[in-house]
Amino acid sequence: QDVPVPHRGADGSFPAQLQWQGHTLQRNGSGLCEWGLFGIDLYVAAFYAERPVRDLTAVLEPPQRTVIHLHFVRGLTREQLCEAYTASVRANAGDRFDQFPPSLQKLLATMEGSRIDDSYTFCGAPGQGLTIYHGNRLVGSIADEEFRRLFLELYLGDQPPTKALRDALLGNQ
Repeated sequence: QDVPVPHRGADGSFPAQLQWQGHTLQRNGSGLCEWGLFGIDLYVAAFYAERPVRDLTAVLEPPQRTVIHLHFVRGLTREQLCEAYTASVRANAGDRFDQFPPSLQKLLATMEGSRIDDSYTFCGAPGQGLTIYHGNRLVGSIADEEFRRLFLELYLGDQPPTKALRDALLGNQ
């Protein structure tokens, strides 16, 4: 089974490579996502791509397979995850938001909440959309190419969870 879920090593690092759909993806970067004034640790993210990138444009053109993996270091409820993704899609889509509600609803339907050491993995393939795993379990797919591209913006674009996380995922620290 082709489940592209990276597992953190004892030292907390993610593997340098990942196999998915017969392709080798390289770890482009990884970093911690903190939230709020007090910097509450939420998750450690890793970004994998077929070729190294340093900005969103290089990820999108030419299109390539990508994996965004979130390893939670704090538990979050389904409601917290849904609220965060809805706000992020709204912020990143801007005036394009009205084209995304069906795909956003499919994404929200995959959210089950997370406990410490849970993970979500979001796999994007050009022309195939987004495939979502909770742990090692496939929980959904969204066959919408524009939403796949927007999902990359959520982490690598102008309105990421934090600029430090975006820079870490793009290897620009």
